[in-house]
Amino acid sequence: MKSKHILRIICYLGVILVAFGVAYFGIGLFVHPQKGILVNAQPVAKDESKEAISLVALGDSLTEGVGDTTERGGFVPLVATEVKDYFKLNAIDTENFGKSGDRSDQILKRLKKSEEQQTALTTADIVTITVGGNDLMKTVSANLFGKLSLNTFMTPASKYQRQLTDLIAEIRQYAPSAPIYIFGIYNPFYLYFSEITELQEIVNYWNGKTEEVVDSATDCFFLPINDLLYKGSQGDQAVEDENSEDEGLTMDSSAATASTETTSTTSGTTETTESTTESQVKGTLASSDAAALEAALGGLVSTSGSANDLIFDEDHFHPNNLGYQKMAGVLRDELIQTQGLWLKDDGAK
Repeated sequence: MKSKHILRIICYLGVILVAFGVAYFGIGLFVHPQKGILVNAQPVAKDESKEAISLVALGDSLTEGVGDTTERGGFVPLVATEVKDYFKLNAIDTENFGKSGDRSDQILKRLKKSEEQQTALTTADIVTITVGGNDLMKTVSANLFGKLSLNTFMTPASKYQRQLTDLIAEIRQYAPSAPIYIFGIYNPFYLYFSEITELQEIVNYWNGKTEEVVDSATDCFFLPINDLLYKGSQGDQAVEDENSEDEGLTMDSSAATASTETTSTTSGTTETTESTTESQVKGTLASSDAAALEAALGGLVSTSGSANDLIFDEDHFHPNNLGYQKMAGVLRDELIQTQGLWLKDDGAK
């Protein structure tokens, strides 16, 4: 009898300790919430939510939807449909201002000149941006046959960060409280030419620079997509992202000019020569014309023996319909997590 009494006391104490732990950690998270994780992830009650949402998409070809064979605008209509269904909204109005080939400075320039974009932003509940890929390609093209080291990208990356900061500031003039979701970039070449590891290191570095700007801004969220796209839908575990300025991107001129292979000569000696495929890819990347680059890449990919089922077959560069679905899924998940920032109707009773 006594042992049963002791056991009951122990059980009561256990329940109290568990309750105390939940309360302690719960209060701690509430007082010190992680950005967009706890407070914003709390479901918005139906009677407090908006019935219609406005989404404004700014950016480059990924916003325009190049590679989307439906020609509806890539990820934009896909995420609109998913979010509308998930939250049972009456409507989602979308404005797509993507333009293929635009760098960060060009997206900003268009916004400053476009009353249509400015007006759309004033009523935006959600703003998305695809940016950075063309900025990076310009730097790669200009320096491919020089010495590709960290220093090669530091100055262009700093300039890009300033331009992205200015773009966010310009958006805030018209949409002061709408959350902004900024996609990272991806390496479309990986599955075709995985031996050129420098390209992946550069992409990781550039994404890190974008994320630094995003983290320093209010109600901005970085959406990584490289790991979803660069190895295709059946890809194995993604490579570890190395964004440190002190490691990861340490290419010197030898790394930039030689992913080498050893061939035997008739005399029995060996000689080291640059991979033919890598030489062709470097020549392709050096093209300053985007259309010429994509056409040349298509010719190389056709002989590579690999295929990425998330990349558009006609240019082997942009996402295809399935790739855009992946992008839409990333944005959808982040919108669900941060619904408190855009879904709640502050005027609701």
